Order: sequence, then C-alpha cells, then structure tokens
Amino acid sequence: MTIFQRGRDAVRNVLKWMFRPILRPLRDQFLSPAIHQFLKVNAHVEYSLHELHTLVKISDETILGLTLAQNLPPRGSTRLRGYPKKIYVDVRCLQMPAYNYRGIGYHSAGVLRHAKEFLGDSIRLIGLTDSLYPVVPEEFSHLCDEYRDRVPLDVGPALVLHLSPMTHCCSFLAQMFLQPELFHVAIFYDTIPLQEPHRYLPTPRRHREYLNSMIWLKMVDCFCAISKTAATQLENIIGPASDRMAVTGACLRESFQDIDFSMPLPGPFASRKYFLVIGSEDERKNVEIVLASHARCEVSIGLIIAGHHSPERLCELQDRYTEAGGHLKNLYFAQSTSDGQMAMLYHHALVTVVPSRAEGFSLPIIEALYCDCPVILSDISAHRELVEFEDALFQFDDGVTLTSLFNRFLNESPLRGEWLAIQKQKSLVFDENAVARKVWEHVGSFLPAR
Repeated sequence: MTIFQRGRDAVRNVLKWMFRPILRPLRDQFLSPAIHQFLKVNAHVEYSLHELHTLVKISDETILGLTLAQNLPPRGSTRLRGYPKKIYVDVRCLQMPAYNYRGIGYHSAGVLRHAKEFLGDSIRLIGLTDSLYPVVPEEFSHLCDEYRDRVPLDVGPALVLHLSPMTHCCSFLAQMFLQPELFHVAIFYDTIPLQEPHRYLPTPRRHREYLNSMIWLKMVDCFCAISKTAATQLENIIGPASDRMAVTGACLRESFQDIDFSMPLPGPFASRKYFLVIGSEDERKNVEIVLASHARCEVSIGLIIAGHHSPERLCELQDRYTEAGGHLKNLYFAQSTSDGQMAMLYHHALVTVVPSRAEGFSLPIIEALYCDCPVILSDISAHRELVEFEDALFQFDDGVTLTSLFNRFLNESPLRGEWLAIQKQKSLVFDENAVARKVWEHVGSFLPAR
C-alpha cells in the first residue's frame, strides 16, 4: 500500500467517524418503514429484522427499490396491448454451480422446458445472463432461444420471469420494472434465511441483500410458489395475494419418470439392508440426527448418505458417527451419483429418512415415493403437505423417536409395504409437465387472448 493510499484511507476513516451521527438517523429513516412494511407477522422474523435494522447500511439499491415500490402505479395485466411474443428470463441461477444442479436449477429448467408447449411455439425465450458469472452449462443452453448479457431497453409486450428472486435480486432488471408493457412473474421457494439468520444472513451485507430482495419482490405481478408453506411465507412479505399466486409444486426430473430397476445397485449393501438419507454441506439438512440415531439401532444395518460433501465434511460426519457408537463399516457415502443410480438407492432402501429442519418443498420425499420407497419425515409443514401420515413423523431434534422408528423397520418386516401403500394413497403428481402446466396456466390467466 502506497503512502498516498494510506493517507486517503486515514482521511476516509476520520470522515466516517465525524459524519456517523448524521448518517445513521438518515439510514434509519429509510430502512425503518421498509422493516415495518414488509414483514409484520412472525415474531422470529421481526427479531431478525430488528437485528437488520441495527446493523445494515443503506445502499443505492435499497433506496431505488423503496422509491419504486412506493411510487409505481398499480400494475395490471391489462396494460399489455397484445399477447406477448417474448419471455425475458433471469437465468443467473442456471449460471451458478451452487444452484444449477440443485432443486432451484432443476425446477427452473423444467418450467422453461415446457414454456412453448403451453404459451405457443411462436413465443421466444431470451435468457438474461450476468457476465460476472460462469456461462450457462451446455445441458441448459437449449432452454432459451438466445442469451444476452445486457438488459433490453425497448421490448414491447413481453413477460419477465424471475427464476430465483430471493437469491438473485430482481434489481438486476431494475429498468424493466419501469417499462409499462412488461408483465413480471416470479417463482418463489422459501424464506429459510429468515428462520435461521445466524447461518444464512451472518453479516450486515447479507442482511441488506435479503432486504433488497424482499423490497423488489413486491413489484412483481404474479407468483408461482412451490408449496402452500412457501405461499404463506410469501404473503408475509408482499401481503395477501391469493389472486396473484398459484401453488405449483416443484419439478421432479424426467430421469426419475422411467427408471430401469434392474440396474446394478451401487454401494456395499444388499437390497433392504440399509437406510438412506440425502445430505449436503448445509447443516439444515440435519444428517447428524440420523447418524446418532442409526448408531443406536438394535440390529447392525447399513446407512447410505447420498449427496455432495467436501472431504472436510465427510471427516466431520464420520467422527460424529463413531462418537455416537457407530461402526464405519456400516456407513457409506454415495457421491456423484447419476439419477439412475439414485433411483436404485431409493428403490432398494429399507426406508428413506428426510430429517430437515426447514424446507420450502422436499424433492427427496417425491423421489423416494416415485421409486417405491417409504419415508420417515421430520415434522415440518412442507413435509406434512406431501405425506399425511402421523406415524412417519418425528421432531427434527428427537433422536430417540427416530431410533425407535428405525427399530420398528428392523423388527417388523411387513412395515415397509404397509407404510408405502399408505404414503402413496395421496396423489403426488410432480412430473415436469404437470408442474410446468400449473406455472404457465397461471401466467396465461393474466394475458390477453392470442
């Protein structure tokens, strides 16, 4: 660092200290209305936003979002002069490795894949990318007719689709909210960061980014929530919006629709000789409770943990397992598995455990049931939407009950078939075509006739 740079930084720090008593009240004047306007219901949410109120620094993005939210005229679909010929899609979630091959990416891809089927072959999909992110993977490149790294200025009647608005803030397309003949659609997943702010919003910057996402979300015209749980969370942000919202579910990948169950079973355990759980780097998935409960089982049986884990995370989970009394010969990590291999693991498992602390939806439940495997579930609202069977539920921090359920499966051989029959009684139609139909029919209900 040069002498000039050090001097500049010293002057800057002195000025910050001098003007802090003036700037902080201004910051609070702008942010307090936002805090009280956007979330008023849940006490836990209010606590996290109070924390935000005391930590966050105001940004141009926040000011712009508040200004637009308060001054935009009512946005109705009648402003479209005709049927839209284009869909502009914020595809940043498909660019990022952390999202494109996970639930958000797969659901987004499924929705886009069927857009022309329901809105017409003539409609053109234009993916809007961020040049700072990696390119869209080849697997997803066909989903849009073209990709651009600039936002169009004069577009006429068109749709704007926000695939992941709480992760990738809608302010990325700020000028598109000012154009009257654009109809904005958002897919909504959850507000999990507000439920566990210490993990997902650990810094003032992350708090500010999440607040900005909530502010900009209010300017969207219609919403497609992946569950009733997500829809309730969304209304806590934007207010009552049943007339603008549809609950669509999330897309089950086409590769799970037609599985050849005669394929070889991956892993060291024979059929029905292991329990299965889907893990990740995220501790919210709660794999630790499964490790401890499995280690206490009355009978020795395998445990397979599927999903990507770093070497450090693998060591941590192995240590947790041995500390709980488990033997590593009974533990297997299935990493980098194809959908076909994953389907085989589901199909041959004695039972699949889904122990998450919080979810907006749960694809492992759907995948397991599609592959004829019963499930044991943590008792959260998103899980209850999918499986209405009290016997299968446990509190996500109750390892004693989970061990008891494991022992029932080990000692009562008919239990697997009985549970599977009960859990599959509820119609669970989440194939790509069915979910995409709900999305595009909801959007189509706002559009003028072709």
